[in-house]
Amino acid sequence: EKQQSPSSSSSLPSAVSKPPILNVHFVDISKEAILKLRDDSRYMRCTIESKEESTEEVATNYANDAATVTSHVCNLALPLPLPSQATTISSSSTAAPLLLKQSSADFILLLFTLSSIGSYPSSAMRNAVQNAVSMLKPGGVILFRDYGRYDDLQLQLNSVVGAQLCDNFYVGDLNIKQNHDDETSTNSVESKKGVGCYFFDINEVRDLFATTAGLEVLELEYITRIYKKKKSGSKNNGRNCTQNDGGAVERRRIWIHGRFRKPSV
Repeated sequence: EKQQSPSSSSSLPSAVSKPPILNVHFVDISKEAILKLRDDSRYMRCTIESKEESTEEVATNYANDAATVTSHVCNLALPLPLPSQATTISSSSTAAPLLLKQSSADFILLLFTLSSIGSYPSSAMRNAVQNAVSMLKPGGVILFRDYGRYDDLQLQLNSVVGAQLCDNFYVGDLNIKQNHDDETSTNSVESKKGVGCYFFDINEVRDLFATTAGLEVLELEYITRIYKKKKSGSKNNGRNCTQNDGGAVERRRIWIHGRFRKPSV
């Protein structure tokens, strides 16, 4: 969401700079996922804001540069440039779809993305990172978060017969009840039905982005969260969750957080 401009006061300059105009691209391998995204009320609200900003006043002030929200279907893991394979689904009826362009992005968000592509190391995962890097402007930043080794989800998948395909990579049919405070989902169920999931070691992430792709490491760390929920009913839905003496079920989530910057020259 866009930031609100500060209210005027005697201590502030008379002319307050406006928030930056954002051109946002959503990318997914699944057309169904993109269509579901477009039905989300938050996405639809951004669409309305984009249309509202496509006014004569904004066009004059920002040299015809209006905010745009666009969706694309493409496969990060293919050894092909994203612009050449993207199928664009535009949210704006007032302007032509904003196309993907190489070396055009200020920021790229990879949120639980690489873990679904395959195991490490693999050409598919390297292709995905290289595709992301090629979209960045010099000085642009990749914001990364994904599953860390021995996360509670991995421990639960270990108990599912046939879920583990190779070391630390799983495909399972598992719905896990979540604490409402868990940050990985806005719903009460984290679904891994038929979806691949790799659990990273922090050195593997460093190798992908710094050693192989040549990005500068701004931040790289494990994020650990422990969620407690009082036991309800006779059955513990979190099969590998620990239970403390007070009767509460604990889930220990482990993620890897990173920020990586493309060299300016």
